[in-house]
Amino acid sequence: MKKLVTLVLIGAFLLSALPLSAMAYMPPHPEPEIAMQLNGEWTDATYPLILTGLQYCNTLKVEVFFTNVVDLYAYDFKFTYDTTYLENINYTIEHNPPFATDFVLLSKLDAVAGTYEQAVTATAPTPGFDGTVGVAILYFHFYNQVQWPNPITLQFNFVTHKASTSCTVDLPLTWEDGFLKLKPVQPWIEMLPPKVIESVVGTTFTVQFKIHDIVKMKSFHFVVTYDPVQLSTDAQNVFIKNFLPPPYEYVSITFPTGAVTLDVQIPCEKPSVNGTGELFGIRFKALNPWKSVAAQAPGIPPYDFVWADDAQTHKTWYPDNCWNYINIAGSVDKVDGHIQYLGTDINVIGPDIFDLDSNPKTTTLKNWPCAQGGFIIGYYEFRAIPGDLDLNGHTDVVDLAAIAKYYGRTSTDGLTPAWATIQGFDLTLDGVIDIYDVVIVSKNICRTTVDPVNPFPLPDP
Repeated sequence: MKKLVTLVLIGAFLLSALPLSAMAYMPPHPEPEIAMQLNGEWTDATYPLILTGLQYCNTLKVEVFFTNVVDLYAYDFKFTYDTTYLENINYTIEHNPPFATDFVLLSKLDAVAGTYEQAVTATAPTPGFDGTVGVAILYFHFYNQVQWPNPITLQFNFVTHKASTSCTVDLPLTWEDGFLKLKPVQPWIEMLPPKVIESVVGTTFTVQFKIHDIVKMKSFHFVVTYDPVQLSTDAQNVFIKNFLPPPYEYVSITFPTGAVTLDVQIPCEKPSVNGTGELFGIRFKALNPWKSVAAQAPGIPPYDFVWADDAQTHKTWYPDNCWNYINIAGSVDKVDGHIQYLGTDINVIGPDIFDLDSNPKTTTLKNWPCAQGGFIIGYYEFRAIPGDLDLNGHTDVVDLAAIAKYYGRTSTDGLTPAWATIQGFDLTLDGVIDIYDVVIVSKNICRTTVDPVNPFPLPDP
């Protein structure tokens, strides 16, 4: 007996230690009650049914139950619902009613007032009902959306309810309303792909800008910034996608230095847009990042070296890379005057962590070169192939012939062309173009791939 008492006490202690969140609400109560389930779940004010994210056009099932009743012979009830977010699409009396024979006095839905009422009585010779039974099923359609960052709690309220026994005696009932919480998700925007690596001057690539979980969008206004020394684009290379569908009331695309600004708006009479989709795309052209650098007049990337092994038996050279963060900032205009800002410091998690893609669920350590914090959406890098002096994506005899043409030149030759070329072809930066510079090219003949690790590892967003 002592062992049993001890086990009971231990079990009670363990249960008391559980957080409330671990204990689901479990009606019905022992006493007679009228209650409802939402999507098959019991709810109360503390434990509402939580629906997260976009619910537009989704369906909600509401079932009304009598629980733990004794000699239930007739009843009526009426409840209200919120017509701001829900519209009824179907309602029925439960297919398994409590009475073998009955008479339906009333089954009525008022879509304007947002009410449903039902009244039913058993008929002789059916006896009163004992137990728990469902008496109504209603299906509702979400035609409105909650907007970030404000969740909404909706309640199905029993405004009247009566129950009678077979002896025409009032059957007292407690009641439990239905509680529903609509929890919006923070919209975010990403660049696809989030990382672009190029090795050929003049090549083009296209990136798409995709918005997630937006609600009631009527227009968007964004500025995409980039380094104009490394990338270029123009009006023929910006594409508005159909996620915000045409025709448009207003479109403006401008090109300040190192930026693309987009303002797109649909007419007021057109329905707003919900969900996830691509807003626009930009095709960029890869430029030679070193062409305008005076000390690199031929446009050849400066080289750096790392020791090939711990024994430091020989050096391996890699062309310096040039990187560029592609940023986006702006807003979306929505119904009812709401403005959703995207690409601002709201997405900065802390001093050492930021959102690369603006997804609030994921973060990236700020360990990339030149990261200054703020909102980073994409990464572009021109990473030259070792020995590829003309930056055409292939180290070949053309590169070897180019450096051979200036073989032996030094920074003290006194000729301006020689000074310019020494800065470009002096890959070891020792003041002379010699065999050590030539080896950098000759050992990489026929190479068409970059080194993913040197001079530092490629980022992995």
